[in-house]
Amino acid sequence: MAVQVKETKLMLKSVFADNSSGVMKRRTVTIKGINSKASKDNLYDLSNGLNPLIAGEFATSSLITEEVLSNNA
Repeated sequence: MAVQVKETKLMLKSVFADNSSGVMKRRTVTIKGINSKASKDNLYDLSNGLNPLIAGEFATSSLITEEVLSNNA
């Protein structure tokens, strides 16, 4: 049984934190379909640039790799 990576997908996850009400609230925004050739600096700028659109302060940015596996018998 040989398992291969059929497809690789990249996602950018940005987390925003809001403590204005006294209770910590986190909001997560995930952008799918990220180009694998995009620079890390541009991806960080994209995450940080969402700040005016999302309530709270920019907290973290993560690049997630999702691999779709298939069984080649």
